Amino acid sequence: MVNSNETSIQVIKNKGILSKLINFVRKLFGKNNSNYFSITKEETSTNKGNNSFFKSIKFEEDPDKQKLLAIQEELEKIGINKKNIFKLTNDLSASQKEKLELLYKEQINELEQSIEKSKNRIILIRKKLAENN
Repeated sequence: MVNSNETSIQVIKNKGILSKLINFVRKLFGKNNSNYFSITKEETSTNKGNNSFFKSIKFEEDPDKQKLLAIQEELEKIGINKKNIFKLTNDLSASQKEKLELLYKEQINELEQSIEKSKNRIILIRKKLAENN
């Protein structure tokens, strides 16, 4: 008995998202679709404009900050006292000394906030344990 393809095999089309994506990519790259990938001079000029825009909003770290962090690290290594502070900060300008002071204040503030968060978390854990017992 000879079976034909029409009667014996039932074709099931896979309509999943993956198959749709694969079919889309095949259609996209299967033909010569040069209109999808054509780049005009106007588009390249806008890209250059975007690059300059991104560069203008790009965050640039204060160059003094690296130096101040190095001084801070050195102070912590050798010990913080008047002699060591004077030795390491003697060549700094007044504005750099102010920045160093602000750096310490920011770090202290961050540490205090971290301690408060930890205290609150401990209090919550203790309350939960008290409720469970």
